[in-house]
Amino acid sequence: MVCSLNISSLMNSGGVEFGPGRMPNALPRTELSGVFYATRDIAEGDEILTDYDAYYTNWGLIGL
Repeated sequence: MVCSLNISSLMNSGGVEFGPGRMPNALPRTELSGVFYATRDIAEGDEILTDYDAYYTNWGLIGL
């Protein structure tokens, strides 16, 4: 079994579909990047949210 984790595994989902106050505050630099940037200031104690729809996923390449 292979498991590839990056910093996004420590983030929760954010976006319009999750309601007010749940907008992403961290996004990947590109759709294929594991490097993230803050979209606004993140205060101590704030939840870090990302939009997983920002990633390109070709499910056919992994058999799904």
